[in-house]
Amino acid sequence: MKKIFTIIILGTILGLSACSEDETPDQQIIGNWELTETIGSWPVDIPEGEADYFVSYQFRQDGTFQKTRDINGTESRVSGTYTIDSTQDEVFALLTFSSSSEIIQSCNSNATTESVTIVSNNRLEVDTSPCDGPKNIFAKR
Repeated sequence: MKKIFTIIILGTILGLSACSEDETPDQQIIGNWELTETIGSWPVDIPEGEADYFVSYQFRQDGTFQKTRDINGTESRVSGTYTIDSTQDEVFALLTFSSSSEIIQSCNSNATTESVTIVSNNRLEVDTSPCDGPKNIFAKR
């Protein structure tokens, strides 16, 4: 009887611990994301804490999002819808903005879409380095 009880307890613990790691990309992206790092092909030397620059995304469960950028107290916001897609190598969200905006990070200046790579459940990347733009890294908050 003790063995059966022990097996049931162990099975329950293993089953519950596996649930949290099985989030799909649709579930991983939900929430608020803030810019934590910018990597660029052009060197920029800004002492830590002195840049007054903030970028964030808010992804909602209904497939909508909002992107916010604040530079020295001037805030810009743009919103739209997103879909999750994948290739053999990566999972990404394709963002479709409701209007064009200067805060859309794309190699095309008139773009109304942006691709966000879902690296893990706590890291997103927006990469425009192929066209000499920055690679921005976001963390879930």
